[in-house]
Amino acid sequence: MLDYSIGEIDSLVLKAYRGAGFSWGMAQEAGAAAGWLSENGYPAIDQFARLLPQIDGCAHADLLPAVVNSSRVPERVCPVVAGCALTDGALCGDGVISIAIESVVSPIILLPFAVRFAATVGQVLLLTHDAQRYHIESGRAVALADHTADSKLATVQIVSSTRQPSMPLPVTSTRGVGDPQSLEVLERFAHRTYVPASDASRLAGAGAGLLDND
Repeated sequence: MLDYSIGEIDSLVLKAYRGAGFSWGMAQEAGAAAGWLSENGYPAIDQFARLLPQIDGCAHADLLPAVVNSSRVPERVCPVVAGCALTDGALCGDGVISIAIESVVSPIILLPFAVRFAATVGQVLLLTHDAQRYHIESGRAVALADHTADSKLATVQIVSSTRQPSMPLPVTSTRGVGDPQSLEVLERFAHRTYVPASDASRLAGAGAGLLDND
């Protein structure tokens, strides 16, 4: 496993997401989500490396949750696209929160968006997918059982919850980890955003690696 600073992970995922054909705004959201996940101990590098090949070149509208794009049932939903719809208020009305988002790829990537959403609506939330459950309040998401990050399609439920007593807060970190194969995938997507080197720049020795480990 390789480890990188939160800023390096944010920057790499931003470029990789942009390389997959998404707008700079969406890419910035993806980078910020990757940074949050890494800071809170989740494998952001690996999860985004699994996500991007499945949404590469897809139209934004085709990755929206069915509750937003009701004209069609999406084959798969991007957690960053769904997360932005969630934080923009497109998935719920006022009062008690009860949201179901089907066919989400790498559902754990929705966590930072759910944390932001909980702060916006001023509620304690419970996010579940498969057997995984996360209690969300005070800017943190706490796993209620051992979590297993997965990239398979899942239905994510986000509902209003009650305050849990003595919830242990996760330990945050300034570094994140990922395996070399995942890093390779992200770098391949990120390279699509680079302008091809000219003869002059090659002779001048211009250019640097994506991640600086110094």
